[in-house]
Amino acid sequence: MTDSATQSDLQSFQIPAKIPVKTPATARWRVMDTVFSLLLFLTFNPFPQLFKGADEISSGDAAGKSYLLILKMLLCLLAVAVFFKKVKIGDIKALSPLFAFLLIAFFSVAWSSEPYLTARATFELGICVLFGLVLITCRTVDETLRLIYVTVSVAVVLSLVNAVLFPSLGQHNADDFKQSVHAGLWRGIFIHKNILGQVASLHLAMTVLSRREIISNGLLRGALLMVSVTVLVKSGSATAYIQLVFAILVFFFIRLSLSLRMFLSILLVVTMPFGLVFYAEIADVVLGAAGRELTLTGRTQVWNWLLAYEGAPRLNGVGFGNFYTIGSHLQDAFGLAVVDAHSGYLELYLTLGALGLAAFSYLVLSGFAALWKLKTSVPSFAMLGIVILSMWVLNAVTETSPFRPNNGLFACALVIVAMALKRAAAARSPAPAKGGP
Repeated sequence: MTDSATQSDLQSFQIPAKIPVKTPATARWRVMDTVFSLLLFLTFNPFPQLFKGADEISSGDAAGKSYLLILKMLLCLLAVAVFFKKVKIGDIKALSPLFAFLLIAFFSVAWSSEPYLTARATFELGICVLFGLVLITCRTVDETLRLIYVTVSVAVVLSLVNAVLFPSLGQHNADDFKQSVHAGLWRGIFIHKNILGQVASLHLAMTVLSRREIISNGLLRGALLMVSVTVLVKSGSATAYIQLVFAILVFFFIRLSLSLRMFLSILLVVTMPFGLVFYAEIADVVLGAAGRELTLTGRTQVWNWLLAYEGAPRLNGVGFGNFYTIGSHLQDAFGLAVVDAHSGYLELYLTLGALGLAAFSYLVLSGFAALWKLKTSVPSFAMLGIVILSMWVLNAVTETSPFRPNNGLFACALVIVAMALKRAAAARSPAPAKGGP
């Protein structure tokens, strides 16, 4: 049976465009929206230097920020307590691909080489899942997109302010821990300029491609556009530029009314060159022809080393979120300032093995398929959702952070997938019978 939010959205698309309609997204900003937005904002782990007192990368995520985690937990529990009665069994069933991935991460604590790190990462993943479940039960698709947009906008604006007014915090400095090469580049409220680039790129794409249901004020849209462009340029992240161009191409591909199979085929063809650089011989040809440095700033060399790493079981990995084991292996074996796999897919494979990578792939493909089915019923949400997921999966080719549960992009993507799975499941349910006894 379709819920009230589904019926409301379907009715809004049946009314002629000339008649002004007050959509759910134009409703007042409620107190719980602030709670939701704050919780989502905290998943970005903002201002790490202030919260931790040190600018570290390898051990910081494991050792610090515990009070942020506690605050996220409390906010999540508040949301669950307020809207617990609205959560339906059907919603939980619809999110089965998401819960399946969560269960695999949970059970990996049993065989993890660092059980505490795995348990903590799984706990953060659980917060993201519960957050997504609660949000989709009490907010419509337009309200969900608006909440994501408001949160990302706040992160981008604060990054601009932090970088300009407090350069010692908002910019990379020459004495940064293992990051002196990035001196002068902006990192805003984040620990690294590449994370800022990811967020700015996402914000720019949402600002340009979103409809009036998300942001109706033209002047505000223009101002936010200028902010996101400035932050993106100052971050100096080449991957963020690729992500933005890719998002625009995906948007136009969707408008061509292609089938899901054709769209995924194009997506595979576009991303295949990135996958091929796992093999050094092919990387020399592909990247050399593109005029880029052949190891992507050392990334492909790291990939080759980790693919040959015998310490990670191929079936189940070293434990979800166990980034420390991977970084320690690289530094101990090669004496290099390398702290992660520089690929979200490779890190998933090393931490959860083939089992976890398969479950995660099923989750992502389920999200794409659900969004594709919603293109006619809720086109604004479906199109922007596909763009956001596409940016997310592309960015993880050369970056680990998008697939980590302590990254706000991860939470945003899971919310999009959760809402898509719920709406697709509601669309498959039989319509309620009219009349009755």
